[in-house]
Amino acid sequence: MASTVPLHIPRFLSTIGRNRNDGASIKGDSSIVKSPAKRLNRISNSNSRPHPIPPNRTYVNQNKSITILSKNEDLQGLLSFKNDRVVFNEVNWSTLFNKLGRFKGRKDEIVGDERFKVLLEELEEIIDEGTPQAISNVAYSYAVLGVEDDYYFESINDENVIEGILKKGYVQDISNTVWAGSCLGYGMEKWVEKIGGGEGGEICDLIVEGGRAQEIANTFYSVIQLEQNSQNSIAGKKLAEAIENKGASKLVKFGGGQEIGNVIWSMAQGKLECDGLVKGVAEEAERIVGIAKIMEVRIFDEIF
Repeated sequence: MASTVPLHIPRFLSTIGRNRNDGASIKGDSSIVKSPAKRLNRISNSNSRPHPIPPNRTYVNQNKSITILSKNEDLQGLLSFKNDRVVFNEVNWSTLFNKLGRFKGRKDEIVGDERFKVLLEELEEIIDEGTPQAISNVAYSYAVLGVEDDYYFESINDENVIEGILKKGYVQDISNTVWAGSCLGYGMEKWVEKIGGGEGGEICDLIVEGGRAQEIANTFYSVIQLEQNSQNSIAGKKLAEAIENKGASKLVKFGGGQEIGNVIWSMAQGKLECDGLVKGVAEEAERIVGIAKIMEVRIFDEIF
């Protein structure tokens, strides 16, 4: 059953449009790497002199270069890229870590590289300067690479950060941030509280109405996992209601076997009603089973 849920991995605080069901490990697993100890005072070195702010075209060109290195599968070039530039903006940080996260098959090589460790030290600045997309892109990549960061997750489990992402971010930003915390085993209590807040479940409606099938499934799965170790089960119930009332047809129509399987499995874990979704799945059973993986089909068999 475990292989049908979003695979686990760890660290940082995402945009609509990318598939990100990538794999990994749970807190305490030997494959997780502890990030270097964080310090409020930046590490001083010979290159720490103030630099003039470059024009915007510099940042744009740097982003293009990072993308080209990724397309060429040049991991060494990506790891060295920041060392050769004096200034990055939050978009450059986001793009670099997003591309590094795509090398999940080489994560041991990445996290053991001294250049990557330097990047982790410097990346603290994105917490204060990053957009919701930048913060969650980096978070997702840390999760994929298996890097644990207590300092960062404590920072993003903050009401101001949460409010900023909920108000200015996309559903995928919310989904990836909560998913990353769940993968790492961080409580994300304030996130769960905010998602379940409001009399009418407005945030849950926003997630279900505005999110893609994958984003809905990953958010719901993550919230249910987080609630397993907390006294709060309001967010899971409200998300389940929103899915039943407004998202069941979307999941059945646009979701793959993994998304649908994750939602139904999470409903069962939380002892929540999903009659509408089950009915929709039954009506589309032939198509869904046709695109589902073997383990996902087994999940359907168990539930139905």
